[in-house]
Amino acid sequence: RPEFALEESFCTGTISIDNIPIINLSFTKSHEIYLKMIEATQNLDKFISIDLAPYEINVLVEGTISTLLIRNNKIISLDDSETVFINKSSREVLRETQDKIKQALWEFRLKFPFDVKEDLKD
Repeated sequence: RPEFALEESFCTGTISIDNIPIINLSFTKSHEIYLKMIEATQNLDKFISIDLAPYEINVLVEGTISTLLIRNNKIISLDDSETVFINKSSREVLRETQDKIKQALWEFRLKFPFDVKEDLKD
């Protein structure tokens, strides 16, 4: 779930998976970006799963807009103007997010090793 902290004229939002921060954004007080963070959290809840393969997590870049995709489902789109407060391009932010999601899944699998493809039929 996103956690927000108010600092003067901008907000900082963090989305975590299993207590591993995967995306941190700082932005001006903007209702639109706040809603975008909430939507990204909901999309992650909907599309992330333990059997997710690393190649199924992608970043699509079109001009100044980058989109994080999981199994071709949009998680979040950011424009470079929305990442200006952290001095990174939207592509850099979402590539880091992509890597952190892979890390979170890897760490989860190490904690709870089991074969997700195992056939459970009798």
